[in-house]
Amino acid sequence: MGIVEKVSGQTITVIEGNMSNAVGRRTIKVNGRYIRGYGVPKYSRKATTGGSASGGATTPSPGPAASGLKVGDTVEFTGSRHYTSADAASGHACKPGKATVTQVYRPGQSKHPYHLVAVAGGGSNVYGWVDAADVSGKASSAATRTYTVRSGDSLWAIAAKQLGNGSRYKEIKSLNGLSSDTIHPGQVLKLPE
Repeated sequence: MGIVEKVSGQTITVIEGNMSNAVGRRTIKVNGRYIRGYGVPKYSRKATTGGSASGGATTPSPGPAASGLKVGDTVEFTGSRHYTSADAASGHACKPGKATVTQVYRPGQSKHPYHLVAVAGGGSNVYGWVDAADVSGKASSAATRTYTVRSGDSLWAIAAKQLGNGSRYKEIKSLNGLSSDTIHPGQVLKLPE
């Protein structure tokens, strides 16, 4: 069980928090052994009509927070605790480092308005709701470096040329959610810092 990060054709990439005591990604085929389908919540409808959740449930807001943070931003998590909900009273210990904002809920009103998931290689193992004070802005600029794959390229060669060390190819693979080393000409890859 995890959070669906992306869906591409018949493949779903899921971020899970229980992979040998760490956060990790898993790629699963739809109609494979475990996945028979998936649903997409209609958060945007509730956010634009001013609707509220019934029965005390929370309705996440996909819009930007008061501080300008929004879903998809890479931030520096400086705290040491994460929580199972935006208003939880107690949390679990975790490590600081780079993380991605996966949900924003009532900034300025809820105790823990940001849901973060650790970025591979960023030092953190956060996977939950965190305090606004523990999120120190964006860890990387909006202008993420990318590379367009050319004929004859390999992940190793790209890492060597663009990052200065071919053995960093695993970072490129992880950042782009690749389950194999196969890349294709024209494919655009995000590059780590």
